[in-house]
Amino acid sequence: MLDRESEIDPSDESGLTLDTVRGEIEIRNVSFKYPTRPMLRIFRDFMLNYS
Repeated sequence: MLDRESEIDPSDESGLTLDTVRGEIEIRNVSFKYPTRPMLRIFRDFMLNYS
């Protein structure tokens, strides 16, 4: 989705590891279509809630 590389090295083990992670991710009203096929909408008002 994002056209960039992370500055965080996923193989680096020197960071803090949490015992428990709590939270929620919510995505609302996402619309998407490919630039090469603008008439074909892939998502329209897509919603996702992850907890």
